[in-house]
Amino acid sequence: MAENTESPPPADTPPPEDKKSGFTRWLPQILTGLFVLGVVLIECAAAYVLLPSREDLQTWANERHQGQSNLLPETDETEPISILEDDSPPTSEVEMGQFSITAFQPVANTTLRIDFYLWGTVFEDTLSEFNKSWERNENRIREQVIVTVRASEVTDLTDAGWGHLKRKILDKTNRTLGRPLVQDVIFSEFAFVEQ
Repeated sequence: MAENTESPPPADTPPPEDKKSGFTRWLPQILTGLFVLGVVLIECAAAYVLLPSREDLQTWANERHQGQSNLLPETDETEPISILEDDSPPTSEVEMGQFSITAFQPVANTTLRIDFYLWGTVFEDTLSEFNKSWERNENRIREQVIVTVRASEVTDLTDAGWGHLKRKILDKTNRTLGRPLVQDVIFSEFAFVEQ
């Protein structure tokens, strides 16, 4: 017969599980919740102090646009508004080329095929200066357009008015020309396919 070699535990040792009282058991969770609440309150207070008020924004906007005319003239509500009446100099559309660009999107592991014609609007009194600058810088401008489109996010390409993409191309085009000769860029037959 086998003998039991284990000895019983001494009678004066505490039980193996020491149950905590209700409050001390919840103390770490309560402290964590208070810490998170404190951080959120500090962020809210900082945002309230640092963000400008509506009046400050309106004042800033008025100062920024002071001296610039509105797109539509102020008229009496009963008088019809004519959008064709414009005091700006006449413009001409100039062709800036056909583009067929392939761009790899590493995050989504997809390839985009982007095709479009690019046009620009130029004031007629600076058209000859634009044509001379265009002849000297055409390849650099085409490169800037390709780099800008390839670096664009899919959201820029799916935007209904392509506002962000147009601003980037316009800025880079005018920088390459050395002077803001192009007033706006226009996409024609824009299409892109995600593969």
